[in-house]
Amino acid sequence: MKVALDAMGSDSAPMAEIEGAALALEDDSSLKIALVGQPQLLQDSVSSVPDRIELVHADDVVGMHENPAEAIRRKRRSSIAVCMQLLKERKVDAVVSAGNTGAVMAFAVTSIGVIEGVHRPTLGIMFPNVRGSTLVLDVGANVDTKSRQLLQFGIMGSTAAGFLLHKANPTVGLLSIGREETKGNESST
Repeated sequence: MKVALDAMGSDSAPMAEIEGAALALEDDSSLKIALVGQPQLLQDSVSSVPDRIELVHADDVVGMHENPAEAIRRKRRSSIAVCMQLLKERKVDAVVSAGNTGAVMAFAVTSIGVIEGVHRPTLGIMFPNVRGSTLVLDVGANVDTKSRQLLQFGIMGSTAAGFLLHKANPTVGLLSIGREETKGNESST
């Protein structure tokens, strides 16, 4: 598997990403990483590039507080955009970014698209638990979700959990943020 890693995304970039890449390579001998970022910063931070890391040039960075729509218009050579382009061109199998969540989702949708019939993508994360892991979806990208989209998230989550967790019939549940007037929306209350 080859993963495009946005080396410029986090608050501690690029050192946190470089350290994480090194740990991932130690953990998985078949893993390859395309480390995407500004060349000078990457070269200064990586003393020697391991065989399984490829440095990929990106001209720009999307900041955490930037508007995703503006980033798509103005930062077409940002590390997030380059990662998504690598995925679109099938040069990598996955993208990992600790960057601006809205920009990651926006670049993914505009570069790759969504599954036919899916109206809105969702973010997922694996949470460890006493029996292994739990896949939790919609962890930050969607503010106002309709009931139809929640149904689609459930279907996508069930499919992903079945594959990732090797479960034939994963349980699907709904977590809500509460019933108070200041929380959630009509779908969640």
